[in-house]
Amino acid sequence: MPEHHRWVGLLVFIILIAIAEIGTQTGFISNLTLPKPSDILISFGELYSSGLLWKHLLPSLSRLAVDSIVGISLGISVGIAIGLFSYVRAGLVPLVANDDGVCVVRRDEAAQTLKAAKERIKLEEEKHKRMANANWAWIYIICVRSLRKKA
Repeated sequence: MPEHHRWVGLLVFIILIAIAEIGTQTGFISNLTLPKPSDILISFGELYSSGLLWKHLLPSLSRLAVDSIVGISLGISVGIAIGLFSYVRAGLVPLVANDDGVCVVRRDEAAQTLKAAKERIKLEEEKHKRMANANWAWIYIICVRSLRKKA
């Protein structure tokens, strides 16, 4: 199992900020494309000291919260639909995942996945029917034994 190094993430972040700063200072990256990280830090300090930071930050945070709630709600709704309905699962699973974890859909793969999903669904339904029959058999046996004990 690979070792976990907490400092690597911080180091990569610092290196990326340094690259962005050097790129914008030298003109390799346009200020219109990416503002200088140092300018952003200076603007942040000015907004904080003037008290205007929250005035500008609250609308953005509220939009972030609303959009997050909408996205989470849609994701959970689609996930529940995929879990509950076989046709939705057969139609959407090829669009959201594959064995490699890469979201790539090709027509032939989607058709094969759909066919395999239908076969798996049919097998699962048969399995559930067998399990239900076995459960009823056990309930019947238990009831018969309890009636025999009473008699």
